[in-house]
Amino acid sequence: MTGLAVPLLVLGGILLVAAMGTVLLAPLLATRAAAVSAKPRLERRASGPDRMRALITAQRTERTRSRGLSSALTRTGMILGVLSILSLAGGVAAWATGY
Repeated sequence: MTGLAVPLLVLGGILLVAAMGTVLLAPLLATRAAAVSAKPRLERRASGPDRMRALITAQRTERTRSRGLSSALTRTGMILGVLSILSLAGGVAAWATGY
């Protein structure tokens, strides 16, 4: 292998691992991040209906944030996957041509 092929192949491999990890872990990471960011701030002296309203609103917010974060992470993983394929193809082409 020559000078340009090795870095391209290594970069392609790293990007491929990052892409697969991002796509596979997107729902888990998004759920945890949304759960942390949507925790309700309950008042100590709030009445029962006020507390329930705050909990229900927090649950709805958590679901919408989780969906949004999951789709964003999945899109990021897909972009990393495309970049890894391009890098691997460039590495193979550089190896085949002798660069």
